[in-house]
Amino acid sequence: MDKIKSFFREENAAKIFESKEFVWVWLAIVFICWITGGWVAGFIIAAVLAGIILCLCRDTLPVTTILWTFLFILGANRHKLQGMAGLIAAVLFIVVGIIVNIVRFRPNFRFMSYKTVTATTVAILAFCATAMLSGIARGERYSNFSEHGLYATVVGALCVMLALCYVFFSATISGGEDGKRVLNHILFLMFASSVVIVLQLIVYYAMRGGGFKAVIDGFVHKDVELGWGGPNNYSIILAMMTPATLYFAVKNGKYSPLYLIYAVVQYFFIFASASRGAILFGAFGLVASFGLAIYKSEFRGRMIITTGVLLAVTTVVLMAKADVIYDSLGIFMGKALDENGRIPLWKDAWKNFKANPIFGTGFDYYLGGHNGGKSDGYTPYWYHSTFFQALAATGIVGFLAWVNLEVSRLRAFLTNASLEKWFMLFGYTIFWLYGMVDVFYYTPNGLLFLFIITLAIEKSVESAKLRPYSLVYIERKRRQKLLTKNAENEK
Repeated sequence: MDKIKSFFREENAAKIFESKEFVWVWLAIVFICWITGGWVAGFIIAAVLAGIILCLCRDTLPVTTILWTFLFILGANRHKLQGMAGLIAAVLFIVVGIIVNIVRFRPNFRFMSYKTVTATTVAILAFCATAMLSGIARGERYSNFSEHGLYATVVGALCVMLALCYVFFSATISGGEDGKRVLNHILFLMFASSVVIVLQLIVYYAMRGGGFKAVIDGFVHKDVELGWGGPNNYSIILAMMTPATLYFAVKNGKYSPLYLIYAVVQYFFIFASASRGAILFGAFGLVASFGLAIYKSEFRGRMIITTGVLLAVTTVVLMAKADVIYDSLGIFMGKALDENGRIPLWKDAWKNFKANPIFGTGFDYYLGGHNGGKSDGYTPYWYHSTFFQALAATGIVGFLAWVNLEVSRLRAFLTNASLEKWFMLFGYTIFWLYGMVDVFYYTPNGLLFLFIITLAIEKSVESAKLRPYSLVYIERKRRQKLLTKNAENEK
């Protein structure tokens, strides 16, 4: 009985849920739910567990473990979930947990004061606000509310929820004494969750017959499906997480060869996806991260030797399978420079921006619906580029908010730059570049990753160093006027 009571003490619960052991246990649950098809139960477990953590822990950092990974539970095709809307009710556990946390621990929201608020927080709130207002001036929404207005209301509610959650987690998560506490946790989540994705891919290929042939077939047909994501989805997430693997090659230098080998395994599965964007940007990220890891490592010699061995082994494998690889690459390279229908989408985006320049078309502008085609349900019209998505869907107002968010986030990355932040910046850059040529930035898991990464880098810097330049300027002018007035009074 005493042990049970001890668990419910805030300091003990926090220690358990923040531990790496808990992360691995939770990811084991994620993998089991995925492989057994018990993803509905997995989602409910995730919501209940997040609610429990919120109730027991003053610092809510462990909740990011659930938020970062829960979508990997989904074993069913993500495009066939229209009948599963009832699962949203599980979010009530999280809502109750947030209410209990606020009542029990009384988090301090004074950081939202104009004297202390950061540029990244302001940018996140502006981004959510403009996404919520997107399409507000488009007449079609009001003439057919049942199809467009209802979806727009849901999008607006999600934007409000994202903004409020960012404020809540900003108030309830501490950056630690050195500011690296959240960064280290998220980097570990990136590494650990990549292990789950690799295991899911191994299981998928095994069920497909196993061996090199299964990998080649998946590459040629580009039809690997994990449920929660297809080739373009899982490959870019793996690519984004590869720098985290190489960060731990530096941090755990004695075991650096193992991390280097695993990073190459990650890129093998990225390449096997046949996703051109992930292959290209993932390669840049891999090379940059390898270079930084070797440069910063205390065990530089063994890392260089390991890299040489990996290159030699890769060369031997390529030579041994040269015929099969050559034929497969021939098919792949035939599409390498193909825009794959993106140019018409980008032209459509520009046309829609000109028709709705202030607030854009909104996210209820259905795929295919604009030309008399059939909408595929809940899916909005994707322009396959973050640039054009922001421009067409949210108009000039939302586009400027997006640019401001990116500038503010980059500022946070470069302020008090550290090894952790450089590796995370490599991962984020892969994510960002891929978003310029495909769908990912505005997807649910994309936005979750973005918000969590933003929170991590924001917590690594003193708020005074990230204040909005506009507020700093206003404050400086106010002080100058006050000093001038005092000087005049003294005369």
